[in-house]
Amino acid sequence: MADNLLIPAIVHFNLGSSKVSITDYHIAVALENRSQYVRSINGQGKAVYAIHKGAEINQTADVKVSILKTPDKKFDDDIKKIEKNLNATKENNPDKYVENMLFSIATNDDKPFTHIQFQGYVSDISSEVDAETGLQEVTAELSIYDPVSFVIKQ
Repeated sequence: MADNLLIPAIVHFNLGSSKVSITDYHIAVALENRSQYVRSINGQGKAVYAIHKGAEINQTADVKVSILKTPDKKFDDDIKKIEKNLNATKENNPDKYVENMLFSIATNDDKPFTHIQFQGYVSDISSEVDAETGLQEVTAELSIYDPVSFVIKQ
């Protein structure tokens, strides 16, 4: 097993051509084609089983990034980049808000070992204040616009 492979410590996120500093992320993607065995009766009246192949691939995704709003306002520009993308969705023109999104996941010595890329947009933003630290965390939900654009590569 390679060192540091299972526990990435660093994630770089790009929204279009802009680097966005994130403090947390969640990426979950499910693919299914609903293939199954189907029972039918043949010409002799006997039960036979055949595979029924799915006609399409159903893709669902749950992708979120979080940015901590610090008192020194270090990440305020990153929050504005995400808010700008969300505001562009109101124009109802995908050319104005769909961006190439790239996650580069690296080991704790910042050596990337995988990349996740897709065309998407910010679909929702929420925030909450941590009771212990009093710091606000802004969470953006990302939607995949073009399912075929989703790529995981080394």
